[in-house]
Amino acid sequence: MLWIFVSFGHTQAVISFLEQNASSDGSLGQPATLYIFAITLCFLPLALLISQFPNYYRDFLRSDWILERTEVFFIIFLLGFHFISIFVSDLREFYAEDALLENMTAVFAFLSGLLLFYSLRTLQKRQLRIFISFTAVLFLLFAMEEISWGQRIFSIETPETIKELNYQDEFNLHNLFNPLFFAFYIIFNLVVASYFLFMDKIEKYLPSEIRVFLKPRNSRFFAFVFLVLTAHCIIWKSELTEEIVSVLMLFASIRFLYSRHKTAPQQSYLRS
Repeated sequence: MLWIFVSFGHTQAVISFLEQNASSDGSLGQPATLYIFAITLCFLPLALLISQFPNYYRDFLRSDWILERTEVFFIIFLLGFHFISIFVSDLREFYAEDALLENMTAVFAFLSGLLLFYSLRTLQKRQLRIFISFTAVLFLLFAMEEISWGQRIFSIETPETIKELNYQDEFNLHNLFNPLFFAFYIIFNLVVASYFLFMDKIEKYLPSEIRVFLKPRNSRFFAFVFLVLTAHCIIWKSELTEEIVSVLMLFASIRFLYSRHKTAPQQSYLRS
């Protein structure tokens, strides 16, 4: 949407919007042209998606079609935006504490947990309910850790005992282990990439309900993404992995809830 406003000459309006909603200090700096170029370039995948519409118009109303392409678009956008920010230093404002991308990660993870808890009402198998409940709790914990349990939102001071242990003086657990993040991100990305690469062999051991949750259609694409993230962690050591994982969380939760509502409501009607 931002690139549409830019195309019609509303450059200053876009800059003002970004200063108010995406910058941690209310300023994007100069030169503004680079921001507009970067944002426009990152939204090119959306233009490509729209260009494919005539070929897929019959499938457009299918929710899985929309989910699949929106998920891929988000991933490409995040990768593209981060790549540009490497060369345009001012764009790193978006990665600051409490800035747009960190808040997006927390919101996506939080919504994922809520969606999974909501889906419990459609589940009958005890093992599946335990798995989904556990996953939902993990997603919510991830979201709360990302915003330090609302510490900055509610202006809560970090207790001195935690300050001494926490590498960022924040009220959370994950920053107690900052020196381990470098190795963790590399191992995590390699494991996830391997999972997507060998998904066809792994999925036969998974229950059909969990398979829907853990298997996006573009498994090869995601394997490539996590291999890129592995190299990225070695070179730049950023939190790009967390942002992309939050996108996967959200769309996996939506996909699972959508799959349950395609079958569960019909079964409940039959029983009544």
